[in-house]
Amino acid sequence: MAVSGRSILGIDIGPSEICVVELRGVWPDFQILRAGKTTTPVKAVEGGRVVDPSAVGDALRSLLDAIGASTREAVLSIAESCVVTRVLDVPVVPANEMRTVIEGELAHYQILGNTAGAFDFMLLTRRDADSVSGPQALVMAAEEQVVKGYRAAAEVAGLQLIAMEPTLLACYRAGFAQIQSHPVAACLAIGLHESEITVTCNGQIRLYRRIDIGRDTMMLERHGSGRESAPSTGGRVPFGEVADDPQDDFASPDDQARVINPSTASSLTVELQRSLDYFASQSPEESTIDRLVLTVPVPELAPLETWFTQAIAIETVMAKLPPAQYGGTKTDETESLRYLCAAGLAMRELAGLPASMPRFDLSSQQRTDAVVRTARRTFNLSLYASIGTFALGTLLALQIGFRANRVEQDLVRLKQDLAAQQLVREQYITSVQTRQDLLRSLRTQGFPFPRIMDSIFGAVASKAGLVSVSLDPSGRLTVNGDANNEKEIIKTLESLRRIPYFDSVSMDMFDKQSPTMTSGWLVRFQISCQLTSARSTASAAPVDRRER
Repeated sequence: MAVSGRSILGIDIGPSEICVVELRGVWPDFQILRAGKTTTPVKAVEGGRVVDPSAVGDALRSLLDAIGASTREAVLSIAESCVVTRVLDVPVVPANEMRTVIEGELAHYQILGNTAGAFDFMLLTRRDADSVSGPQALVMAAEEQVVKGYRAAAEVAGLQLIAMEPTLLACYRAGFAQIQSHPVAACLAIGLHESEITVTCNGQIRLYRRIDIGRDTMMLERHGSGRESAPSTGGRVPFGEVADDPQDDFASPDDQARVINPSTASSLTVELQRSLDYFASQSPEESTIDRLVLTVPVPELAPLETWFTQAIAIETVMAKLPPAQYGGTKTDETESLRYLCAAGLAMRELAGLPASMPRFDLSSQQRTDAVVRTARRTFNLSLYASIGTFALGTLLALQIGFRANRVEQDLVRLKQDLAAQQLVREQYITSVQTRQDLLRSLRTQGFPFPRIMDSIFGAVASKAGLVSVSLDPSGRLTVNGDANNEKEIIKTLESLRRIPYFDSVSMDMFDKQSPTMTSGWLVRFQISCQLTSARSTASAAPVDRRER
């Protein structure tokens, strides 16, 4: 069946392989017109950075010519290891000022250090119960030097660059169709060096978390021809075991057999379960997560589908593109997984893509002056309207009063809008200045903050956890956390009292929560204390950090 719409290229540049997909259609009825891959030039991509743009561009140009690509409009991938992902709490400001506010937050916390960079963001939907607080923004940023290498490779290949997106975000988009219809579902995208967990409610992102576990530590080279022994797994996929039937083995691109590291897979399972439990504790009113979509652009990790189904007792499915969408380009089902990320990149430009789907662009350095442009545009419109009103007033005397009143009302409203915007900016600047003054004041008093924080973390009992630590200008420290029982809170309180940095350590509050379906008893607590002066603590030995 013929498909309509313009053709878009999705190009995934990896350290060992470059995959290209040409896609056309309307979400979700699209079709892959062409697909192909080639080996990445040696030492051209290192650590996710394109260090030899000319070699990558030439290889990409040859690949596009070989598959007969009909367009040069492309969405390019950028390695997840080169992209910083953060979920930030932002103040309630007009939409045209949000980018400026987020740029200020990135600079304040030095997310990219002192280097220039590109960033993009999307606002996340909050629960109804959280409507009183400010919104949250999912922010992704990359250094300009990294972006520059990818841009240079695209120019050498003769591409018309539409956008540049992280690889894990493209994998999430490729698997979105398999969770879109579920009230609550999760997606696990496994990249080369890192993985990302996304929990959605009715298609809206409610939790986004990055984990420092990737394919580089999950895959092991299988040496020798003998069988490796493995303990019984109760029906679970035996990672690391050599199968009897050689057709079940997956070969890496260099023909070296590889197996899954069971220790790393177990660690990833623990992190995934922690994320699901956290979501359940924060959103008890939501339905239970009933599906996990696993998006992995390598066939060697296909056994994880069975592993997670049994390990976390949730239906787990591998993200796969329907066979009908491949048309004549489809090879085999496992090999098609290698094109998953490239297809997800091209999907960015499909018409009808759900509004809840993130669409980032890190292709250029983004320094906006939206507020100035808006104010200037508004002023010009007001000026033109006033001039037009007075000019027409000389000819239409009967309408002078009405039009003059309308212009005056417009000016008053514009002044009020500008005053409100100025107030928001002043409040934000004041809050930032207050934080800086507080840090400067406490630094002058000589408080050893690294050792104080180490002491706090070391004092927390093994079955208790920290939620937040706050400090007011007077040196009053407040510790909030939760634990499984009251005994752990008492241990934490007694440990804090033995720390020489704190005086007047007291329990302010604890609240025992009823158990939920996914967790046992939970006791929330708040402990406060007064920081001693630098002179009284300078000679005190730091508290030894205990193993948690």
